[in-house]
Amino acid sequence: MDKTTNRINNFFKKDFKKKFITFISIPFMFSALFLADYFFFPEFNKTEKISQVSTIEVSGHHKFSSSNTTTKIGFNYITENNYKFSTTQEKRIIASEIKLKISPIYKTVKTVEIENKRIKLSSGLNGISGILFIICNSSTLISICYTLLTNKITENARLNLIFSNAFIFILWIIIIKIF
Repeated sequence: MDKTTNRINNFFKKDFKKKFITFISIPFMFSALFLADYFFFPEFNKTEKISQVSTIEVSGHHKFSSSNTTTKIGFNYITENNYKFSTTQEKRIIASEIKLKISPIYKTVKTVEIENKRIKLSSGLNGISGILFIICNSSTLISICYTLLTNKITENARLNLIFSNAFIFILWIIIIKIF
């Protein structure tokens, strides 16, 4: 682990600002593309059938008991053409056909309608993924601003910036996979 840390530190040591901003701008640009895809690019409509359903469960403890219980909090759905979305409804969607609005690049399900009734989603930018997406991008933007505005960056600050943003980059990949 120490060798890996030293290699990463030595790579970024010379010309830190240029290398770091180049490294961190890549996921930031993909995030900007995701937001443009989700909010600004024209979506397409598709009628689908649900092919797979799984429950979302959370385990927990009772206050005065040592037993574990699981609570159903929603459902994950996959359609025939592999579009994925999640809901936090107590009832499962039972319909022969559903209407989806999908973003063009990342193929994110934006809305689900059944018989002209919109279903509340917890996937995309609607659930915890959206909150994590905002936190990750805000942290990345703060790191870029700090790097640009600071004249001399200490070794400790440099390592903190590198490894915290590497962690954010990994989290960002997971978030994009969940969407």
